[in-house]
Amino acid sequence: MLFKKMLAVLSAIAVIGTCSVYNSSSFTASAENEIVSDAESETCSIVVSMSSLSDPIPEDAHIKARLVRVGEEEVDIDEWEISQDGVKELKGLEYSEDFSYKIIIDNQPKSYNLPKSTTVILNKKGDTDKIVFSGRGAERAEKEKNGIYNYINVTATDFLVLDNLLLMNDLFQSTIAEKYIIDNEGTRYCGIGGINLPDGHYTAYVVPIDTLRFVQPFSEAAASIIDFRGEHDRRINMDYFDRDFSKGFEFDVVNGETDTLLDFYVEPIPNKENACSADISVVDSETGEAIDGIKFQLTNERLIKEGYINWNSSDSNPKEFDKLVCLNKPYVVSPINTSEFYYIPKATFSFSSLGHHKNIVIKAKRKKNINVSKIMLPDESPVPIDDMHCAVTVGVMDNDSKPAEGVTATIYKKVGSQKTNLLTWNAEEEPVKTINDIEYDEDAKYYVAISGESDDYYRYSDMQLAFSKGGSVDKVVQVIFPLSMKSVNLQCSSHNAWSGGVTSKNNSGWSGIKVTDMQGYRYPCTMNCISLPDGDYVLKPYLSSNYRIVQPNTEMESVLVYSDPSLKGYFEKNTEYYNKGVKFTVKDGECNDVLKFYAEDVPNYRNSCSADIRVVDEKTEENVEGVTVVMNSSYNPGNIRWNTTDSPLMHFDYLRFLNEDYSFELTGIPEGYTYKPEEAKFSFEKYGEHQDFVIKLIKTTEKGDANCDGSIDMADAVLIMQALANPNKYGIGGTAEHHLTEQGKANADMDGDGLTVGDAQKIQMKLLGIE
Repeated sequence: MLFKKMLAVLSAIAVIGTCSVYNSSSFTASAENEIVSDAESETCSIVVSMSSLSDPIPEDAHIKARLVRVGEEEVDIDEWEISQDGVKELKGLEYSEDFSYKIIIDNQPKSYNLPKSTTVILNKKGDTDKIVFSGRGAERAEKEKNGIYNYINVTATDFLVLDNLLLMNDLFQSTIAEKYIIDNEGTRYCGIGGINLPDGHYTAYVVPIDTLRFVQPFSEAAASIIDFRGEHDRRINMDYFDRDFSKGFEFDVVNGETDTLLDFYVEPIPNKENACSADISVVDSETGEAIDGIKFQLTNERLIKEGYINWNSSDSNPKEFDKLVCLNKPYVVSPINTSEFYYIPKATFSFSSLGHHKNIVIKAKRKKNINVSKIMLPDESPVPIDDMHCAVTVGVMDNDSKPAEGVTATIYKKVGSQKTNLLTWNAEEEPVKTINDIEYDEDAKYYVAISGESDDYYRYSDMQLAFSKGGSVDKVVQVIFPLSMKSVNLQCSSHNAWSGGVTSKNNSGWSGIKVTDMQGYRYPCTMNCISLPDGDYVLKPYLSSNYRIVQPNTEMESVLVYSDPSLKGYFEKNTEYYNKGVKFTVKDGECNDVLKFYAEDVPNYRNSCSADIRVVDEKTEENVEGVTVVMNSSYNPGNIRWNTTDSPLMHFDYLRFLNEDYSFELTGIPEGYTYKPEEAKFSFEKYGEHQDFVIKLIKTTEKGDANCDGSIDMADAVLIMQALANPNKYGIGGTAEHHLTEQGKANADMDGDGLTVGDAQKIQMKLLGIE
């Protein structure tokens, strides 16, 4: 009898799946047939239904829908009442480019919302627009008002600046005229709030109100949004905006979740009342001709702090900005790369009120040393005249590796506050000089300095020479570079994590850096400024004694990866780069290599806890090899793992979270063992505590333990019955998550004559104490 009932249910499901175009949207078989025949006609049609996944319409509601033709005047075509399960088919609609159709929803209760107006999309004769409405009830509306989206939600964030106050609002939908999602079958899901969708491929569309436009790429609005949101969501970058939002936003739904953001950003269309504008060009200062190949960056300390507005003069010269909104704060235009032929200055401008336009012309000066050969540094190290003297080779060059005009170099020593010049020379005429007879004084420090360069150039502070004893040698380069030249981007940060999930970031602990080229020459640099001629270099950072580099497979790595998934796998390099240095390349004054280092403070009893973790046989207490262990906590889910073969005892000296469970998941457990996940956890109450934690593996070879969980109970009898009744699902290799295993089958065979119903009965008798 039970089998017949199951068969009947399965048959009913098969019929439903066959008859419906899309069963969760209430389409019917007749509607499908009508659509096919309509597609071959000269007229169009509309099929309107409610999604079964939307909030249910209140029982006492009588929501009206009207189909309206929109042309020189609006004409009502049809009217009906929206119901939760009904399907409205509107056929025989004339197609014309002179008019369109829309559906207007009236008589909506305050506790329930549908789109007030939905445009019907018909592109040609024979088209059918399949519209599925998703209603939003009061409870969901309140959640969305507070920014809690439990559904797939398409938003349009309004970017607005008033009196230099940045406003971004995505909690209310006043910026959206319409929004909808289309699946691969052409069905349009239209709703006010979020929507549930089956797994699949979709395209989201938003139609802004008439006074708004989508935020443009490489605009002030896009850069400001990146600054504001990029720290919280790494998916927000300039590439996010580099698309035609009017053509929709493709995405996939996997396990009920989207694989990308579904946020459309809009801003008021620029006019004299809400924006300023600027045209920025770069020209030869003498001829006035446009110069190609210069990359620029526009920044503003109020709205654009990270400098995401970049462009190339080869593509846009002048570069037009139709909406700049920051008043009384300077905009700075800086060259990103360098030019072999020109010195490119910075430019600064500002606006005092809205509605103004500026033509910014950057006049590039032609360099005087274009035909001068580049400086060649000798490979060999200098040799002192004897072990009482030191030697150094000094190179002095500009950013093009050429001699700089009017530059003088000096080597001096300093004992206390007393400074003594040892040698001075004309570095323009002699840009490379080797000195091998510097007498070593153990009380002195030795420096190389340059002076006299053009006001268009910047020079570093005096470089200290690496003389530690008689016979010491050094190879250094003093670089001067244009004031506008962009520095290599180095990010050195230190991180702390505290109880309650609080994390902090600062720049403490970094004592300095050293940069050398492939020939071993040292270059002057600071943490905030690394400007170098084109070439390959190695950067080595240094930490103070109370900080250390973040290691792989530690809690701090896990916390950082949790906040920024792109860092996954980076921390092995983080360690290697810190120990050996990181290689990077400068080309045309630019460095596109990633130079990041992450540090943490050294753990102690005031700021952390520690733990030693082993996996052992419960009875022998011997270590068990081959088990993969994953450690989880609220703030490091699944990013810490190890194998007991490589690490029979896993040591953590820096665990920061108090009153939070550290739990463990085990895979690769040897046949015949299991463990109890509910017991594999520990926590700390205060800093300074230590845990010697043992995860015990339990033998699962006891007769009757069918599910191999280390105990015998009714679940074992149930599993036997399930495996016998439905072996494809619950038998060995079955599709169910908890199915019978080879070990479980051996355990379940209570009498040795194979798995039968009698084995389940014997387990029940054993539990009842009846042998």
